[in-house]
Amino acid sequence: LNPTYADGIGYDYTDYIVAVLVNLQESGFSAPLAISIQNEPDFSPIWDGANYTLTSDDPQHYRNLVKDLRIKLNQNGFNSVDILAPDTAELDTVKKLLGTPSENGFTALNTDPTFASAVDGFAFHTYSTSGDIHEYQQAFDQYPTKDIWMTETCLDSGIRGELRATSSDSQLNWTLNFARRMAGDFVDLGANYWFFWRAWSITNSANFENLLYGNGTSVVQTTKAYSFFQKLWSIVKPSWTVQQVTDTDTGPGSLRSDNSDLIQSDSSEQWSAPVDLLAFASPDQTQSTVMLVNSSNTARSIDALTGLP
Repeated sequence: LNPTYADGIGYDYTDYIVAVLVNLQESGFSAPLAISIQNEPDFSPIWDGANYTLTSDDPQHYRNLVKDLRIKLNQNGFNSVDILAPDTAELDTVKKLLGTPSENGFTALNTDPTFASAVDGFAFHTYSTSGDIHEYQQAFDQYPTKDIWMTETCLDSGIRGELRATSSDSQLNWTLNFARRMAGDFVDLGANYWFFWRAWSITNSANFENLLYGNGTSVVQTTKAYSFFQKLWSIVKPSWTVQQVTDTDTGPGSLRSDNSDLIQSDSSEQWSAPVDLLAFASPDQTQSTVMLVNSSNTARSIDALTGLP
């Protein structure tokens, strides 16, 4: 778990990454759209890997790797391959590798132009509910050309306001949670790309987070979450844009369209509130798809939606 190989101790990690890309290309595959230095560089795995947030020196090792990889990608003809950073396990540790977030951006990017140039996009996971969403929103806004990727999303640690699987229909509760977390990732964090990664489970458990289940051989059953995503992404395609919409439902437990009313209420969970209302618009702005979650047991009437093209 010692990241000092960034300084060339033992072997050159960036040469290894480039060698993998060269091998893929020579085997007939196209170059990837983007790569990251390491999955979850803020996590201590039981497999080969390094944690770059354990000491005050480790983040600089990580930044050196990013800069070195950018140089070697360009030298080997992979100029179009973006580098995503930092691909952390949670939002709050992004600042350890990119620097403190503020209305001026991230300090490590601002003080090191070479590092800033090497980072083509931001990436992180949604396992933690901590982090000041307001600070991160301001920081991300300072880099309008850098995409934001949600590279792993999951409800493993839970989110405030979620529907815990206590009823006989646990799949429905988890499906609603998936939809609300996804909407929050798009609206509150401004994600341009979103990945849900848990696909398969042998059994249908109470805390059901997978899209498929069965006996592992012949029987494959789709879940309610699969049905939801299958329908949504059959309509919403690449190049559709996220539309933040508001509604006329102002009663108790009204539908949430963003996280704005929670920004000052709880600094430990500012970004974790679920979003119930989200829309997508087609590239020509002639079609809209609305995702709306009624998380209560009460019927609701929506008279008007604003924000649709």
